[in-house]
Amino acid sequence: MEIIKNECNCPKCISCCKSIPGMALPQEIITIANHLKLSIKDTLEKHFIRGYRDFDIYKNGKDIHINIAYPAKKGFENVREDWGYPLVGGECTFLKNDLCTIHKVKPFECKMVFGCKPLKSNPRTLVLKEWDKANKNGSIHKEIKTFLGI
Repeated sequence: MEIIKNECNCPKCISCCKSIPGMALPQEIITIANHLKLSIKDTLEKHFIRGYRDFDIYKNGKDIHINIAYPAKKGFENVREDWGYPLVGGECTFLKNDLCTIHKVKPFECKMVFGCKPLKSNPRTLVLKEWDKANKNGSIHKEIKTFLGI
């Protein structure tokens, strides 16, 4: 994997990469696969985890189940998340020598949320809304659906 030398490697950004990988939007997985010159299936199996969230992102009093794929922590690639996964430490699968190997195409949450230039709104909710919308309108790529088991 190519490491981009001019990316941010401030302590705050690296701290995020070493604890909780940022969620990708559904379409970003395809962009990441293209960047890595891998198939979507291989990218998912080598670098992503099958995840989910059950909660009320629309603030209407109803929890919804959202299936998602997001970058794995090293050693957890191609597994299904259990409740403890997001709570334990571990480096993002794309982190190498304290630099992001996919910096040019890193996930939305990494670009806009974690690190030295975060958004003021709740970005995880924005990401989950995009996954929910893509699930509902059927725009999730078939390889991602297969990976998630949906």
